[in-house]
Parts: sequence; structure tokens; C-alpha cells
Amino acid sequence: MSAEQKQLEKLYRLPHRKDANASEPSTVLQKMGQSLIQFFTDTQQVRIWTKETSKGKVWFAYDPMLDRKISHVSEDDLRTWIEGRYHQ
Repeated sequence: MSAEQKQLEKLYRLPHRKDANASEPSTVLQKMGQSLIQFFTDTQQVRIWTKETSKGKVWFAYDPMLDRKISHVSEDDLRTWIEGRYHQ
């Protein structure tokens, strides 16, 4: 991931609220930020990110080449998912 892409991702991240709905300004801004990042850094590389929850860290990923995503998984599950990308 390029330094520019990392910087853009830091800029759009907003605090998450469990009770946020899609029409709240923070959610709308977050979706706009995600769209801008995708537009400026469009690539075929798998995008990976994490989120801290009350149960620990969970992993998310998106594969733009196959238009597939995985969410709320362990690191081991994510590794298996990524390896499956190359064994199709």
C-alpha cells in the first residue's frame, strides 16, 4: 500500500457508533471518503483493514479484481481467504 493511500485512508476514518444509521452525517461522510479513496487509489490489489471490537480484533478485506469481500473474521480465516484467491 502506498504512503499516499495510507494517508487518504487515515483522513476518511471517523469514529464508529453501533447505533449509527445510513442517513447520519458521519456515515455519509465515511461512505464519501471510501469512494474518494477508491477513486484516487483504484488498484487490483486486495484491500485489508481491521477493527477493534469488544471481542478483540476482527479483519476485513475486499478483492476488487474478483469483486469479493470478507468481513468480521480472524486473521487465520483472512489468510485462508487470500490464499484461495490464487488457487482458483
